[in-house]
Amino acid sequence: MNPQVQIALIHSENTTAATRQAAAVLTGFIAPKLVEGCRIKEYTVAQHDVAGLETLLVSLADEALCPLILCPGQTLAGSGNAVSAVIQNLCPKPMPGFGEQIRRTLLPLTPAATLLMPFAGIRRKTVMVHLPAESEWLAAILPALFPAIPNAVFLATGLRLTVRS
Repeated sequence: MNPQVQIALIHSENTTAATRQAAAVLTGFIAPKLVEGCRIKEYTVAQHDVAGLETLLVSLADEALCPLILCPGQTLAGSGNAVSAVIQNLCPKPMPGFGEQIRRTLLPLTPAATLLMPFAGIRRKTVMVHLPAESEWLAAILPALFPAIPNAVFLATGLRLTVRS
């Protein structure tokens, strides 16, 4: 495996306890599953800086060749968060199964799951996934969603992202 494989985690600089807890859930779930040679690198953007988010995503995908970018944020319809819209605009190849899996997993926990608008897609050789930022929702969806991520990365990049089960 290439020792330079980087998984990007992008979150808002809104450093509420809930935001920090969501980031901890993500890294706590993913980090132990990564094999040697993979690392998680966190990036922060201003909460409403759509242009900054777009610039960072393009830089990671097109210049840094990051194979996987995870963006937790508001996913409820009408929440005013533009993360899904930015990722949709940047990814010509949508992967609707990710959003469907997120909604399916969360529906037994909350009726709000029907209003979720998460998005995943491929830009060049990068998989971008917009996830809910609520830590309890992340804890529920990551076990259901993560098994598909190595295959999505392989389809996008040809890179075999080996993970521990």
